[in-house]
Amino acid sequence: HRRWAGPGPGCARCCRLFCGVDVIRRDRGPEPPQLAAVRSRALPALRSIRATRPIASDDFRPYDYRVAFRPLYERQHGICCFCECREQPRKNPVEHLRPKTQVDHEQGAGAVEGYWWLAYSWENLAFACQTCNEKPFKGIRFPLAPASARLVAEESPPGPEQPLLLDPFSEDPGRWIEFVFDRLGGGWMPQARSGVPKERGEATIRVLGLYRQDLRDH
Repeated sequence: HRRWAGPGPGCARCCRLFCGVDVIRRDRGPEPPQLAAVRSRALPALRSIRATRPIASDDFRPYDYRVAFRPLYERQHGICCFCECREQPRKNPVEHLRPKTQVDHEQGAGAVEGYWWLAYSWENLAFACQTCNEKPFKGIRFPLAPASARLVAEESPPGPEQPLLLDPFSEDPGRWIEFVFDRLGGGWMPQARSGVPKERGEATIRVLGLYRQDLRDH
């Protein structure tokens, strides 16, 4: 019954009971002005660093993108953008859909330079639970189609990229993923929806761990 699967019978009632909100499409709303202010300071500094060496995770610390946390958390009603579990604000991260320092596109090259120039882009940020955000699940993974090119530094998405990971803000995951009841194991299990190419649904389920046991009864 999650947003990923699209509304089903009784879905609105279920979500009102357990989440306090109806099923809605994820919408970040307007960018908070404090994020734009941080970005205006961060990007020139990051450009200077990159001119001399690869950007490291500590290079982002003086310019705190977590100013976006509260607006994202409130706009998403405290619900993880991926697994749709309700979360408390403490210890949960601001998720970068395209990872900022290093990224693994799962094309065989391993970790390569991340999307540092999108670290403060409102369209690249979301509220996510710690489980979805970190290893062994999303972490630095942002899989692309095998033959896809990737963005070059400071290029705006989508450019030439063909992401396999679904974006719950700009796309309807229900087009690609559905939930079916597992009569043997119990609970609801995600699967790539039939009638469309399965690569994106399968990659999203795998990368985010949407098959996790703790999600099966939600």
